[in-house]
Order: sequence, then C-alpha cells, then structure tokens
Amino acid sequence: MPREIDLAFLGKALIENHPEGDSKTTLVTAQYDSAQTLRHTESVLRKFAAFDTLQFDVKNTRYGFQRIRTNALGTQLIHMSLCDMSDVRKHFPQHEMNPYFEVFETVKNRHDVASWHVYLLRDLRFVGDEISARRFTGRLIGFFEDLKAELTSPAFKRQVNNFQRVSRKNYRSLLSYIDALFKKYSKLVVIRLDLGYRQELCGFHEDGPMLSYDEVIGHRSLFFRSLGNHLHATISKECLVGFVWKLEFGVRKSWHYHVLVLLNGQEVREDVTIARLMGEHWVSTTGNKGVYYNCNASKSQYKQLGIGLIDHANTALRDGLTKAATYITKTDYYVRMVAPGNGRTFGRGTMPKTSGKRRGRPRSTR
Repeated sequence: MPREIDLAFLGKALIENHPEGDSKTTLVTAQYDSAQTLRHTESVLRKFAAFDTLQFDVKNTRYGFQRIRTNALGTQLIHMSLCDMSDVRKHFPQHEMNPYFEVFETVKNRHDVASWHVYLLRDLRFVGDEISARRFTGRLIGFFEDLKAELTSPAFKRQVNNFQRVSRKNYRSLLSYIDALFKKYSKLVVIRLDLGYRQELCGFHEDGPMLSYDEVIGHRSLFFRSLGNHLHATISKECLVGFVWKLEFGVRKSWHYHVLVLLNGQEVREDVTIARLMGEHWVSTTGNKGVYYNCNASKSQYKQLGIGLIDHANTALRDGLTKAATYITKTDYYVRMVAPGNGRTFGRGTMPKTSGKRRGRPRSTR
C-alpha cells in the first residue's frame, strides 16, 4: 500500500510505480491532479484577496482578433476560471471542500463562467469584434469584483476559520500527546502504517461503498483494543504506549487509515519487524479483508525521517515526527472527509499520566 507524503504529492508514488497505460495510473493521476487543483485554487485566491486591483483591457492585434490584456494574477485567474473542476468532487466523494474552492465555484456559477469558452480561448484571444470584446471585459470585471467581495467578507473569513479549526485543534492535541510521551519515555519507537482493504472491496455498489462505515470503524476499534495483547504475545514486551489514527476515503483506496503507533524505545528496537506484525494483525482483525503498507520498511523514501527509534534529544528525528503529525492532521486544510452521522475521523490514545519523582540520571536538554 503506497505511502502518501502530503496532499501536494497525493498519489505520486503510485504514478511512478505503475506502467504507462495502466488503468490504476490514470485514476491515481486524476486524484493527484484534483488535489493539486485544490491547492492551486486556494493559493491564487489568497493572492487575489490581498491584491488591490486587476486591470483589464482589449488589444486589437494585427491578425484581426482581440486579445484580453491583464497582469500575471489576472491571467492566472482567467485560466483557472476556464478550467472544468468537476473531477475534484468526483475524486473526493466523501469530503467537504476548502471554502476557497467552494466560493470560487459558487461565484463562477452565478456569472455563468462555464459559457466563457465560447468567447474566450485559453491564450486570452476573444472570438468576436472589438465592441463585443470590451463588453465581455465588463463581464470579467463584474465577475472578479463579485469574487473579491465574497473573499473579503466577514462571513467568508469565519467559514475559513471554522474549516481550519478542527484541524488546528487535532494538530495541537497530537503534538501535546507526543511531547507528553517523550517526557515519560526517553526513547520512542514510532511505527507508521497505512491500513486499508483489498482492491475488490474498494469499489462502489448502488448503495455506496462496498464496505460500510460501521464495519470500518468496528475493525479499527477491535484492532487497537487487541493490539497491546497481540504485541505482548508476539514480542513478549509491555511496549505499547500510544497510538494515533486518521480515517480517510478515496476513490481508489476507499476507506483507509493512516496510523502512528508509539512504543517504549527502552523495550523494543526492531521497528520494521514490529510494523509487519502489526500489519498482519490488521489483516487478521478484518477477517482477511484488510491490507497494509509498512512505511518503516521504506525509510529511504523519506526526505525527513520521523519514524523508527527516536531519542527524546534527537531534534532532527523529532522534527520529522512533527512533519508526520502535520500530514495526519493538516490534509483537512484542503479537503476534509465527512464521516457518516458526524462520526470521528481522527483519534489518539489517552494522555499518559505523569509520574512522581523521575528515577535515574537527569536527562540532558534538547
């Protein structure tokens, strides 16, 4: 099961691992492109909201057609407006979109921007005479003025804040949780797994996904309830000290979890082997419906490593772990999965209890 580093590179590893022409490659590429569309839309609209004015003019070229002239940001906005973004919702069917994407689509529909391709070509040539081109430029200005008013309104700013609030809360909660574990344990072994389901169970039938949401959360609940005993039986150590999970949904992989499991580094070392044992436990827990990807077995693929054995004083590895925590919680900034019945999509173990006097030599500071 391929890793997904962050939303910007969603599916990239899969694209590289499938031969050209493979149907899976096409699907993953489309999902990757949809993720990039969300990022790009938000980025351009943020610039536009902070920009003072856009100037539009009509130039009569020597070839007898009109060309709309504007600055670089105006050109970006026009090109983005001419794009068909319907695939974004197709590839994230269980998700709520970033407010920037939502308001852009709303204002586009309000101004019937979908009809612009009849008049305006991708190189900003206008199909028609100069008078019609100037009239169309007025439509452009009206559209962007309306869009700017929406983007700078107090109501929209509240929407953005509300959309990001849960992600920020989860991120702070996760960092506090990891810090608390490092205060109690001088070393942690960090396991990262992607837990999903066999390909034939990842499609849709007429009532929705092949696997129900209730079944998926039941598997997750059983997996974590039994994980401690499973590790005790297989490696004979009381080593499980924490865990984090994030539920996601995609067209290709359907329901899947991104998981961090944290172990006492004074008790265990073999992270790759332990990760494999956990993955096999997931397969067993799901009645052989599940599959897993052992991220610890592919450490060389990470530019900034944050898994494996991490000492509390190792700044570089702890920064890598923070990046992993960012990925788990921050993808919601662009597209947020909405679980049926307002269900949870993120969870972690209980905060460790603080002990009394620390035994042994005092730790050095980071």
